[in-house]
Amino acid sequence: MNVEADPKELRAAGMVARSVSLASLRLVESTTRNSMALQLMESQLKVHWRWEFAGHEFSAEARQLVARIKFRVEMHRSEAQADSRPVCEIDLTYEIRYTTPSQPIPAEIEKEGLPAFSKWNALYHLWPYVRSEVSHATAAMGLTPFLLPLVTISPTKDVPTESSASAE
Repeated sequence: MNVEADPKELRAAGMVARSVSLASLRLVESTTRNSMALQLMESQLKVHWRWEFAGHEFSAEARQLVARIKFRVEMHRSEAQADSRPVCEIDLTYEIRYTTPSQPIPAEIEKEGLPAFSKWNALYHLWPYVRSEVSHATAAMGLTPFLLPLVTISPTKDVPTESSASAE
């Protein structure tokens, strides 16, 4: 599964990635609901997922960057309309902590780089845990364990990069 990101955000995240380290991650909230999925075969279900960057906090004193990301997985009947209620839902919220360098972070990087890093790198770092949790949750519901696809993050193609914008 390909997730597209603004190239400017990816560059800003890259500036931060060189100087931070992953310290910890944890599942802070998990909610599951299964109303009828047990009665349906796996081939009768359509799976939709989405994620939401729920914000970040940065403390220069504690040398810490904390990000929260929410994930939602819904399973619908294959023949159901898109606006129908899902028969199975999984909501997950993760918190991920990074340590930052002891030297001050420049204001420009703090303003643009930290939010971009928190969003895109947290998604990348958390995705294996999300896949695992969804697989375990669906198995606990009595379904065939469902494995979400691998995720790659790539720049959007319709947003011009600095080099292509200056060439025009």
